[in-house]
Amino acid sequence: MKILYFDCYAGISGDMILGTLAELGLDIQWITKELQSLPLNGLTLTPKSVRRGALSGTKMEISISDSAKRQGRTLQDFISLLQQSDLPPDIRESAIKIFTKIAQAEAKVHREAIHNIHFHELGSLDSVIDIVGTLVGIKALGIDKIFSSPLHLGSGLITTEHGTIPIPSPATMELLSDIPVYSTGLSYELVTPTGAALISSLAVDFGPMPALRIQKIGYGAGTRDLKQVPNLLRAVLGTTSPDWQEERLSLLETDIDDMNPEFYDYLMTRLSDAGALDVSLTPIIMKKNRPATRLTVLSHPNLIDALCSVIIRETTTLGIRIKEVWRKAIQREIISVPFSFGPVRVKVGKLDGKIVTASPEYEDCRQIALKTKRPLKEIYQEIVRVIPKD
Repeated sequence: MKILYFDCYAGISGDMILGTLAELGLDIQWITKELQSLPLNGLTLTPKSVRRGALSGTKMEISISDSAKRQGRTLQDFISLLQQSDLPPDIRESAIKIFTKIAQAEAKVHREAIHNIHFHELGSLDSVIDIVGTLVGIKALGIDKIFSSPLHLGSGLITTEHGTIPIPSPATMELLSDIPVYSTGLSYELVTPTGAALISSLAVDFGPMPALRIQKIGYGAGTRDLKQVPNLLRAVLGTTSPDWQEERLSLLETDIDDMNPEFYDYLMTRLSDAGALDVSLTPIIMKKNRPATRLTVLSHPNLIDALCSVIIRETTTLGIRIKEVWRKAIQREIISVPFSFGPVRVKVGKLDGKIVTASPEYEDCRQIALKTKRPLKEIYQEIVRVIPKD
C-alpha cells in the first residue's frame, strides 16, 4: 500500500502540494496535457527549483492566458468549467466536492446563500489547477492513503476583497474544523483556503508519521522566503504491507476506589454503545493501600468527548487521563466454515495472505453445544481443525 505523508511545519497551499508531487516523480508534461482538457487557454505548468532558507524545493509556476483570469467566480462557474472538461468522472466529482466545501465555508462565514457566494482570492483559475492537478497527480502516483501532520496556521492580518481579516481567514478556519492545528506566532498566512480544502478532504488522519518504508521525499515551495522557517511543504512517500492496518487512537484511563462494583457492568455497556473500541478493568492498589479499579478505554479520537461524558456521569471519578497511541493490527474478516451441524462464523486474521489466527464465534459454538449436548470446548476444537489455512 502506498502512503503519502504531508509534514506541514510551514503550512500548506495548492501550489506547494503540486511542487511536492513533482519531486515525488509526477511527470509535469503529462499532467499539463491532462489539465489542458479543461476549457482554458494557454495553460502551462513550470516547475522551478528554488531555495527557501537552508533547504531547496520545487516552486510550481502556473500560467493561464489573461482572457481567462477574471475574478469573482461563483460555485456554478467552477462546476460548469469542470463539467465541460474531458477529465475522468471521479476526478471531476472529487473536484466539485472540494469547491462545494469551500463555498459552504464561505457561505457560513458571510451568512449568505451558497449560490450568492463569489470566490475572490479563489476566483483565479490557479485554484482550479491546484485542486484538479493535485487530484490527478495523486491518482497517477498510485497513492492509496494520505496522512498529515497537525497544520501550522500562521497569524496576523491580511487585506482581501472583503477588507482586512485575521489570519487564518474565517473560511480557512471553517474548513479546518475538527483538525489539529497550532500557531507559533509567525505573521504570515501559512495555510491557504485551497490548501485547507485539499488536506481536509484528502487526509484520513492527522498526527505523527505512520510506520512506513520511505521511498521518496519531496519539497514543495511556497511563494515567500520566510526568515523564521523554510517555507516548504515536505511530503514523504512510502509503502506499508497491505496486511497491516495502522491508526491513531486515544487511550482514556481513570482510577476508581469508591464506587459500587456492581455498576461496572452497566458502565462497560454504556461505553461500548457510545463507540469504545475496547473497555477493560484492572485491579490496582492506590494510596494508603486502598484496593481500586483502573478503567481503560480505547477510542477513536473523535469520540473522546462523548466517552469522557459517559465516564464522568456513570462513575465517581473527577478526571480522566488521555494518551495518544498507535495501533497496528492485521486484516480481520468473518468467514463461514462448513460444519456437520451447520455453518459456523469464524473471525480470522491474515498476514502475507495466510490465516495466522482464527476464532470461532462463541454464540455459534454455544448453540451447537446446547443442541448436541456435547462439551463446548469439543465443538470449538473440532471447528478450529476444519478452518482453511489460506
